[in-house]
Amino acid sequence: MGVPPMLRKLVAIGCQALECLPNDISRLEHLKIFRSTSLPTSGKLPTTLEMLTIFEGVHFDSVSGTILQEISKSLDFLSIIGFPNTRILLGSLRNFESLVNLEISYCDRLESFPERGLSAPNLSYLNIWDCPILKSMPDQIQSLTSLTRLYINNCPNLEFSHPKTKGDFPPNLTDLSIASCQKLMPLTEWSLHLLTSLRNVNIRNVHPELVSFPDFPDNDEYYCGLPATLTSLSIEGLQNLESLSSTGLQNLTSLKELHIRKCPKLSSLPKDGLLATLSRLQIDDCPLLKQRLTCGSQDGIDPRQSPLFSISDLNHLVENTRKVLLVKAGAAFHFSAYTPFVAFDMLEL
Repeated sequence: MGVPPMLRKLVAIGCQALECLPNDISRLEHLKIFRSTSLPTSGKLPTTLEMLTIFEGVHFDSVSGTILQEISKSLDFLSIIGFPNTRILLGSLRNFESLVNLEISYCDRLESFPERGLSAPNLSYLNIWDCPILKSMPDQIQSLTSLTRLYINNCPNLEFSHPKTKGDFPPNLTDLSIASCQKLMPLTEWSLHLLTSLRNVNIRNVHPELVSFPDFPDNDEYYCGLPATLTSLSIEGLQNLESLSSTGLQNLTSLKELHIRKCPKLSSLPKDGLLATLSRLQIDDCPLLKQRLTCGSQDGIDPRQSPLFSISDLNHLVENTRKVLLVKAGAAFHFSAYTPFVAFDMLEL
């Protein structure tokens, strides 16, 4: 029994001896191979294939590489999950002319990318997470000028290899998220100031020794601030963070959203106040800062600058107490007609 001639999507699950795919799949666009002990070793994959997902495939040899190489020019989306030979697989797909999205996750044996990096001129989205022994980013990643979104999560041995004057990021990034990568060099050496298209930055569980954010020493000859193009900044899980730096934030003249989460030692905000452009400030699980705010010491927060101010960890307070705190905050903030609304616990008051 053959397959429907108009078949667009095929999912193979638990095929322990997958040697070939059906012949009549000339219109196939999306192929998923889940928990199979091998990849196809004979036949051809259709050149119409645009999306390929490989989940916990085990056996991979030169024959498999040859078959996959035939479709590398047509692939738009490639997802590799829990694959033991990721480096070899990527090396066999040498020309990603059409690749736009690349996801690599749970690849326990991936230590580095193939030499010469990734030949993917149109790659715009790269997501790498849970690769515990990965030590470096792809070579020549700066040449990926179409890459706008980069997400890296839980790669504890990852290190940036380039000096601070060159940077280790594609030049046209708009979104950058880095989480749980404990071996990264200090933020001062990321050269984020070179990324003049950067809009959104999320930093989580990095630099456990960081006390002030951003930590840019005034005497650093390579002073590298955050780019003025930022509109959203989120920091989370900085366990020793005590304060936000006025110097590091002062040039963020486009910043509209600031999110601060799970910074247990954070006790103060910039002495010079927050930026006038800020329209949303959200603080979660910062007990010392919450204590200062709820006791009437507002440390530079002016609701005329921050129309939405929320502290989500006030859930334990009873309704009457919340109203009293609002009165105290109102007296300290000097609410005026310029304050659209103030919110505690994400409730409009």
